[in-house]
Amino acid sequence: MITVKSTPLPDPRLPFHIQAPPVLLAMCIFGEARGEIPDAQYAVGCVVKNRVESGRYGTGWTGVILRPWQFSSFNADDPNRAKLMEPTKHEAPEVWWRCYVAADMVMRHFDGDPTKGALFYFSRPLTEPPAAWGPVIETATIGHLHFCRPV
Repeated sequence: MITVKSTPLPDPRLPFHIQAPPVLLAMCIFGEARGEIPDAQYAVGCVVKNRVESGRYGTGWTGVILRPWQFSSFNADDPNRAKLMEPTKHEAPEVWWRCYVAADMVMRHFDGDPTKGALFYFSRPLTEPPAAWGPVIETATIGHLHFCRPV
């Protein structure tokens, strides 16, 4: 069992692309969904996994997560970016722990894919998928997130 004290943290001395893949995935989940319910955090991780497996969004976990303009918390102008390297300075350690557990579960293929193959997700203030995604169908709503995959 992972405990809060033993959960790996990002190394703030290292750039994003050098972080261990489970930590980088947890950083992505933290940046994108830390305020969401655990099921939605897990689902965001599943979107990353689906993109890795599709081969259309970069190579491997690191390539997919860090591909420009894919996960907004990694964008240079996103206020969440600065929080990713030191998550426990910005949120309670339990919040990081939940994000790391979700990442670990996704990487171990622990609990299937509740998004049903989604490659995208959106939340308020958006009320519908961005047109840039092309034709998509909504596959699930988990927490406040709407998950979609191409038609």
